[in-house]
Amino acid sequence: MFREVLAANVKQLRSDRNMSQEQLSAEAGISVRYYQHIEAATKTPSVKTIFKIAKALDTDYNEILSPLWQEWLESSSPVRTHPD
Repeated sequence: MFREVLAANVKQLRSDRNMSQEQLSAEAGISVRYYQHIEAATKTPSVKTIFKIAKALDTDYNEILSPLWQEWLESSSPVRTHPD
């Protein structure tokens, strides 16, 4: 699930900025093929790579990761408390 949410978000952010995969990967300093794997959800980027992509998108890494946190919060079980 992590890869799919990350892939969809990065692709949307790139598209919103009218950037090609080639442009983004060049600005991020990563190979086009590796970036294509990220968007295809077949590779999980390192934190360093997420920061590079964020910089290339002229955004904060939180904008890339925030949908992941939301997905996690929605899929997490509620905390159960024990009766006293």
